[in-house]
Amino acid sequence: MRKKLVITLVIFMALVGIYNVNTKASENKKTNETKEIEEYIVERKDIQISISADGNYNIPVREFKFKSGGTISSINVSEGEIVKEGQILAKLDSSDLYTELENAKISLEEVKLKTENIEITKMNNDFEIKNLEKDYAEKLSDYEDALELGKLYSEKEVSDMKIELDKLKEEISNKKIEKEKNLAYDIKSNEVSIRKAENDIKNIYSDIADMNLKTMFSGEIYDVNYKKGEDISTSDVVITLAEVNESKIQSKVPEIDIENIEVGQKVELEFEAFLGKTYIGSVSNVKKNPEVDNNGIVNYYVEIELDKKHDEIKNNMTASIEFIIAEKEKVITVPNKSVSIANKKQYVSVITDTGIEERQIVTGLTDGKYAEVIKGLDINEKVIVK
Repeated sequence: MRKKLVITLVIFMALVGIYNVNTKASENKKTNETKEIEEYIVERKDIQISISADGNYNIPVREFKFKSGGTISSINVSEGEIVKEGQILAKLDSSDLYTELENAKISLEEVKLKTENIEITKMNNDFEIKNLEKDYAEKLSDYEDALELGKLYSEKEVSDMKIELDKLKEEISNKKIEKEKNLAYDIKSNEVSIRKAENDIKNIYSDIADMNLKTMFSGEIYDVNYKKGEDISTSDVVITLAEVNESKIQSKVPEIDIENIEVGQKVELEFEAFLGKTYIGSVSNVKKNPEVDNNGIVNYYVEIELDKKHDEIKNNMTASIEFIIAEKEKVITVPNKSVSIANKKQYVSVITDTGIEERQIVTGLTDGKYAEVIKGLDINEKVIVK
């Protein structure tokens, strides 16, 4: 009897243990099931599909140097100042050049006086030749008369007249050739002298212009490295200017994504220096020539312009970039994990007052995490996220 009682107690304790184990397992299972079920209140959200990339803000920076060395006579700008195209940034002392200019102008006037002297020489030459030609004409007339009145002149006299006439004719011809040659040389030489003097003046004016450091770009002065009175050489960078209006963000997009990038496409950017702040821009250029790295990976350069100027963004700052492929604003959304598919139809589990309803929906755009609901749900309804 005692033995039977002991066996009965052992069996009873074993059953109690199994019951306790099963009860705890059942409770744990319920707890795990509860944890797996998550509710989502249907709301309106923005849906966006994009391609991610990195890039750098690039501002073209221009270095300004003088074309000749000298002493700075004035610095006309300061760091941070906005300047316009054509503005004179700095000047070198040009007093010596103005002295050279005056001397060159005097030299030109002297050369021009030679032109007047050449004209006088030409007039004198013409006068001399005309006198010789007049003398020749008179002697020719006397010779012709002697031939007609032969009995009044001896043969020797007629012969002498002919010899003298031929000499005078040759003399006239030689003088014409010589004087024309000399005159042509003088004219040509004087023309060369005038051009040289004019070029000297032109070059001095050019040198004077080079004394002015003029910008052909508008932008912001970044650095002013010298002061009035300091000496510089042609290798010294006197001023640096940033073309802030020409700033761009440069990015590299892999070849697998480049077909989805086009000029005018919306871009959202976030700079590492200003986390949490979104900047808007657009694609301004897609380079056709790719970059291929040592591993054979092909990337294309894409340039982006911001929608407006932002003074806080500095040159070479790094940005995270989202190239917007598609987007919709304030549409009804549910998490992708709440959507199930059966027989090629989409369903969600809707929590209602009477229980859980399996409801068919129609979805649209999805960003991979949330899906747009075109039909089947209203805001503030609750769905189960599995």
